[in-house]
Amino acid sequence: MTVNVVYPDSGFGNIVGQLLEQKLKKSEKAEFAKKMRGEITVEVRDLGVSATIRFMGEFVEVINGSSEKADSTISANFKVINELVSGATTLRVLKLMLTRKLRIRGISMAKKFSALLA
Repeated sequence: MTVNVVYPDSGFGNIVGQLLEQKLKKSEKAEFAKKMRGEITVEVRDLGVSATIRFMGEFVEVINGSSEKADSTISANFKVINELVSGATTLRVLKLMLTRKLRIRGISMAKKFSALLA
C-alpha cells in the first residue's frame, strides 16, 4: 500500500517531495494520503519560495511554485514552517495565526496536510 510521490530534481518542491515521500513510507500515512484529493500550496515568505502539492489518490505530485487553483495555502516564514513540520501544538498554531505570522486559506485541506506530516 504505497503512494507514488513525484517531485522536481531541485528547488523547494524537491525538499517538500522528499519529506512527503519519507512520511508516506508509513502505511497509515499512505492510507490517509490516498483519501486526500486536491491541491495545497506552501509558501515560505522570507525565502520567496513555494511548492504546490497535488493529492490524487495513489499519486502525489509536487511542483515548484504556487497554484492559483490550490484548495489551500499555508504561508509563513521558514522558522514557522519548520515548526509546523516538527509538530506544533494546536494552541501554538492558533497563536501564530492570530499574530499573522501564519496565514492559512482553506483550513480543512491544511489540517489534513498537517496531520499527514505529523
